[in-house]
Amino acid sequence: VLLVVALTFFVVLQLKFVITGMVVEFVSVTMKLMQQEMVDREVFLRIRQLTLVEQKIRESFGGVWIPLEKETMGRVMKDPTLASDFYNVGIPKSFRPWEIVALLDEDGNGHISSNEFVLNLFNLVDSGEFGSRC
Repeated sequence: VLLVVALTFFVVLQLKFVITGMVVEFVSVTMKLMQQEMVDREVFLRIRQLTLVEQKIRESFGGVWIPLEKETMGRVMKDPTLASDFYNVGIPKSFRPWEIVALLDEDGNGHISSNEFVLNLFNLVDSGEFGSRC
């Protein structure tokens, strides 16, 4: 009888450990999924914000994209609303127009296309403090 009680206790204890492990694994997987969803949402919101900035720049030049050069970027940055949008997406206020062009001009031709603008600005903003300082 004592052996049956001990064996039953042992089995119940093992089941408790198995169930606890399953619950912990479920919670861990769920937390990882929730974290990934938050990251995906942040990325989506940043891309949306950058696209809106690109659209505002387009509108300021009559609805067409004019490749941004040092001079046109200077005009963009003189507009308080557009300058504020740049700062809100993570461009430091100390950056001068030619520095922004130099950062975003991927092919080095002296002007920023619409694609260069959105993709490279996103990469700059999304890179965190390390990427921004480098």
